Amino acid sequence: MADIVGLVASVLQLVDTVAKARKYIKDFCDAPKDQMQLLLEIQNLEMLLKALDDRVRDNDPTRTSGMQAIEKPLIELNGTMERLTKKLNSKGISKLSTRFTWPLWGKEDVQEGLNGIERFKTLANAWLGLDIWDSTQGMVHSNIFRSVKDISFEQRIYHDQIETMSALEAAAEVQRADHDSSERNKIMEWYSPLNFFQRQADILSTRQPGTGEWFLENELIREWKSGTGKRVWCRGIPGAGKTVLASIMADDLRTNLDSSNPGVAVIYLNHKESDAQSPSSLLAAVWRQLVFRKSISSTMHQLYEMHREQQTRPSLDETFSVLCSTVSELSSVFIVVDALDEYPEEQRDTFLHCLLTLGPTVNLMLTSRPHINVEGVIPNDLGILEVRANEDDIRQYINAQIAKSSRLKAHTKNRPGLRGEIERIITSRCDGMFLLAKLHIESLATKQTVKAVRDALENMPADLNSMYDDVMERINRQSEDDRNLARRALSWISNAEAVLRTSELTEALAIEPGKLNLDPR
Repeated sequence: MADIVGLVASVLQLVDTVAKARKYIKDFCDAPKDQMQLLLEIQNLEMLLKALDDRVRDNDPTRTSGMQAIEKPLIELNGTMERLTKKLNSKGISKLSTRFTWPLWGKEDVQEGLNGIERFKTLANAWLGLDIWDSTQGMVHSNIFRSVKDISFEQRIYHDQIETMSALEAAAEVQRADHDSSERNKIMEWYSPLNFFQRQADILSTRQPGTGEWFLENELIREWKSGTGKRVWCRGIPGAGKTVLASIMADDLRTNLDSSNPGVAVIYLNHKESDAQSPSSLLAAVWRQLVFRKSISSTMHQLYEMHREQQTRPSLDETFSVLCSTVSELSSVFIVVDALDEYPEEQRDTFLHCLLTLGPTVNLMLTSRPHINVEGVIPNDLGILEVRANEDDIRQYINAQIAKSSRLKAHTKNRPGLRGEIERIITSRCDGMFLLAKLHIESLATKQTVKAVRDALENMPADLNSMYDDVMERINRQSEDDRNLARRALSWISNAEAVLRTSELTEALAIEPGKLNLDPR
């Protein structure tokens, strides 16, 4: 019986050693092919032990034993596994974020392990086939079952360790991504403080849905969109809606381009911002839009570091070079420049020259009033489109504004023919100026009676100057508080160095002379 107990102890010791060896080997990430074969063989031992356990469950405990004959192979294999485990355990984990690397040991060690495992597997499989077990099987069964549970527990620990390491690596990746994003935003804001994404969103939000389709379907515009190196000049009178059309085009390009790797940029020029909108700043703003959701090149990082140390700004040559490099990486580029007439002539010529020499894949669209000399700067291959407010667009806009105005909605409901009068008269009086149509319908929305609406239609101004005079007259008819507020608003708008957003104008109007803080009421 003592021999049997010793044999059981040998089995249990082997189970423990095999589990440790398997655990250590699984922790290595760069083991050679033959050493990975050793890992596979060690893993197979676990399945063999489980098979032995199953056989112990099923066999008659009164059967005689033949297991004493395997004591020597068990001891030999256990010695081999212990030597293997000792060598593997000689190199631990240096950091949680890294896995083990395979220690340097020879093919002889690998072969020794493989041979020992193979001998034991041959004997064990033979015993399983002969079904020779004795009364000690219950004891063996219990201990092997417990050992297999220990192996499973160690395996769970291993998986927990892997999950922990994966979580740490994921957290580190998030930190790296956050750092990269922060660094990218820092470089973007430094290189190009002009944010035309916001300006584009603000202008596009004023579009009446469904308007501007005639512009997108125009044959000249369609050729420009489908071509390469095309230039088109969209010129029109003040108030024709050129800026909104530019925003519609930019949105359409960004939404519907079929090219696999296009670039789209839109620039909104303003005479109040000519100091901030230098040619160099505008080229940087174009670059910022072209690299949207793309990685920043190492060249840009180097440029940023150099100028940060010197506390300087990039030159025109540097911004042009950076933009040329970015353009060369894109399949096609579309640049829309609005209100070119509001840009000083000398800066205008410099800016246009840079845009025209970016490369053959650049399509350029310009909008302006008719009086500037664009043809002199772009003498060849310049398509010209005369822009006027489209009558269908004006009707859509008028009907939308009537639906939004409680007064006009009630007036047109009570007088069915009034809607048609409003459409007809405003369309005929605005003379291709969308802005004038907008001012007319806003004026009508203030009228409290149908008679007042019809009187306003009869005396409706036919040009912007007359319309502005009418607006000032209406302001002067307001109460003193409302009149002063309107004049302050006009003063802020006309004297501001940049275009004010509604929230900015509201805050400006809340400022009281002599007060250090805004009244929260």
